[in-house]
Amino acid sequence: MQMVDSLSQAKKIIENSVVTMGNFDGVHLGHIELIKRLTKKSQEMQSKAVVLTFEPHPMQILYPDRDFQRLFPFSDQVEQMRKLKVDVFIRHPFTLEFSKLSPEKFLDDWLFSSLNPLALVVGYDFAFGSERHGTLNRLQDICAKRKVEVEIIPPYEKHDQIVSSSKIREFVRRGEMSQAQDFLGRPFYLNGKVIHGAHRGRTIGFPTANIDVQWNLKPRVGVYITETLVDEKKYQSMTNVGWNPTVSENRNSLKIETHILDFDGSLYDKEIGITFFKFLREEKKFSSLDELQTQLNKDRKSAKEYFNENPQIC
Repeated sequence: MQMVDSLSQAKKIIENSVVTMGNFDGVHLGHIELIKRLTKKSQEMQSKAVVLTFEPHPMQILYPDRDFQRLFPFSDQVEQMRKLKVDVFIRHPFTLEFSKLSPEKFLDDWLFSSLNPLALVVGYDFAFGSERHGTLNRLQDICAKRKVEVEIIPPYEKHDQIVSSSKIREFVRRGEMSQAQDFLGRPFYLNGKVIHGAHRGRTIGFPTANIDVQWNLKPRVGVYITETLVDEKKYQSMTNVGWNPTVSENRNSLKIETHILDFDGSLYDKEIGITFFKFLREEKKFSSLDELQTQLNKDRKSAKEYFNENPQIC
């Protein structure tokens, strides 16, 4: 897969193409269906399968005051597009000036001139151009004049609900990790560098790796059964998302810390990944460290039982 940083650069390497456009946050099951159709159609038309996205996410530019949170960092999109065998993945810069282009000007001056598309494959809710005035009907009218085929992919449903990035964000914020996994087609995860904490966990037999998360979306506060990836090896773990109310009154910074079962070693400054499987319990303020330790032993037992019942996971 070729990674390109603008439509202008893409023009230099693309003779013709079959194109889809969108934000693709999370690359969920609906996105996957669309991109599979894109790659199949590109093969049928003997052309390149091209995915066009925008960076930063348009929401971050158009509505900077909103608390918009991406599911995963942009690097996740790159990895997923590569797995889906996209030929060219374009990350075009999104600016306020770019957002004000009319639908016709965007298509004529940017998309058609840069990618020479034979066909466009878009989702049922696709809209584009200034204030999303580029409806599907308008897209079809413009493309018909250019003899560019437009294929519209219907919504992808799971459990009688339309799969969407916004719905998956809701699941994650509520700690509903199995539902998020059902819509994503893979578990929700966080990754980041291990940083120094207060080292209190080690004193009660539960050393934790505190991670500095690289993007915004955080799960519901509480304790989770997780899997932790260290140096490409997977370990059973349990992870706390919260403020450690038993030992701290500081609520200025949400902490993500994972206790890896049956692991002994230093993780400081390592990049690790935490995959979330199940919400275990609410975070709670205990009356003493002894009471906290008793609860953590119960949590560890629950995690062990979960992994014994699901041996395929880790």
